[in-house]
Amino acid sequence: MTTPSRVHRASAQRRRAALLDAAEQLVAEVGAGAVTHRAVAARAGVPLSTTSYFFSSIDELVTEALRQSAQGRVTDFDDAERVWVRSEGQPVEDMISGLVDQLMTVSTLTEGGHVEAYLAAGRQPELQKEVSVLLKRLMSRSEWQLERGGAIRAGEASWALQELVDGAMLHRLAGIDTDHRDRLTKGLRLLLAASMLTDEEVDGLLDRFHADARAGGGEPMGVSSAGTGG
Repeated sequence: MTTPSRVHRASAQRRRAALLDAAEQLVAEVGAGAVTHRAVAARAGVPLSTTSYFFSSIDELVTEALRQSAQGRVTDFDDAERVWVRSEGQPVEDMISGLVDQLMTVSTLTEGGHVEAYLAAGRQPELQKEVSVLLKRLMSRSEWQLERGGAIRAGEASWALQELVDGAMLHRLAGIDTDHRDRLTKGLRLLLAASMLTDEEVDGLLDRFHADARAGGGEPMGVSSAGTGG
């Protein structure tokens, strides 16, 4: 038989979870600094006093919501990793396409929460440490998957891929007018190809880049000697 105390604890846990979910949604919608007790309680459908019962301040509530949002990166990563693993044996282009499809399914609300967690980590040392540890753990998993695929520069590539994905996320949230799916696909192709290069091959390509630039001559686009003030 379920005791009243156990029922009370379960009910309290549900109310606390509802508050965190509501706060996480509001953080993504209006920004961490604009979240209020009243808005969270209204979104969660609980009395206003409930927020103070579980959290000593709005800052504590928002920080916990940001932690929850940061942990949501694990779920996003798990989903992307499953797509990648299930695509093994298929042409690389198909693997990339499946990965991009998965990344593009993440809602703008979820992405907004991730961005707010990053921004808050820059202001809160404790949260910064937690986000850093989490991201490094995910990058080690990404590095392992790249190594399994034969990447020579798996460690460098894992971070570059994450930074590309994060940058694409910011561009989508900002409403940048471009084909985000196409940009992300082409960026992933380039980075995966680069992950297969040795140090000697990288040096050789960079030397060729500089040589081609010198052979081309002229000035960069948009730059003229008249604008230098000389």
